[in-house]
Amino acid sequence: MKKYYIILILSLLLANIYAQTSPVFSKKYNYSINIPEGFKEVSASSKNVDLKFSDGKGSGIILNVSPRLPEEKGLSVTNYSKEYFEQGIKPFNPTFKVLSTEKLKIDGENAFIMVFTASEYGIKSMECYLFRGDIAFVITTSSPMNAFNENQEIFRRTILSLKFTK
Repeated sequence: MKKYYIILILSLLLANIYAQTSPVFSKKYNYSINIPEGFKEVSASSKNVDLKFSDGKGSGIILNVSPRLPEEKGLSVTNYSKEYFEQGIKPFNPTFKVLSTEKLKIDGENAFIMVFTASEYGIKSMECYLFRGDIAFVITTSSPMNAFNENQEIFRRTILSLKFTK
């Protein structure tokens, strides 16, 4: 009986990890990204939000695309760190806490990913920063704290699926 439960749990985890995705294209900024099944596009409320998706249960994916700020022009995302974000954000949100960071390449570009909580809002997020030329891309994925672990691998695969077209 114990084996049955272990197999059932593993099957559910694998089903979640290999959830269906659909590619979405931004003609304005020449990129594509795979959005998980169950997430629907919703209207963007900010001028720099290119695409926004919600699962209707409190989880979301936002693609913010904007010109790089003058103070970012000499920076690479490889300069980013846990301390950089905590020092910049904690004065405005004292409950902000970076849980993990990672530096990697996404479609040939340097990227910085961090997982953080903002407990006063009841959310946990995975956010990716990437510069391509004079454009800054920020992909924010978030869920209520009690649902994040279930979505974390899906969010990571979504971020890693970012592809630029020529």
